[in-house]
Amino acid sequence: MAFRAHDRHVLEVNSAVLAAAEPNRAIEAVRDATSAPDQTGYWRFFFEAYGYAVREPERYREFLDGIVHDWLALVGDQLVTAGITDRERAPALATLTLAAFRGLRLDLVATQTATVRRRGPARWRRRRPRRSRARR
Repeated sequence: MAFRAHDRHVLEVNSAVLAAAEPNRAIEAVRDATSAPDQTGYWRFFFEAYGYAVREPERYREFLDGIVHDWLALVGDQLVTAGITDRERAPALATLTLAAFRGLRLDLVATQTATVRRRGPARWRRRRPRRSRARR
């Protein structure tokens, strides 16, 4: 599937953005890179393809598995690397993070407003309680 190759490229680009960012800014760096105005077309297409795929999940199983499992692994690894969570809790937090990220991208595509670009991980991170050093 051609989109799968493009989605793999986006995942690789996001991986590079994550690798280059400071651990405590990694999620925000991906947000900034993916909410740039030149990314709107990609995200519009992504959500259109996602909609088609969920209507025929057996036909598009590889696509659906890839956009869930590959992305969850990437986000989970980054959350652990940044010291936000441990390996045991990473899958649950990665699921919530990815859901919020995609929801914000969908809002951005739907509204085309800069306000949506500024919402999300930065505010969420400020409200997230810090883990005590004893639990690390």
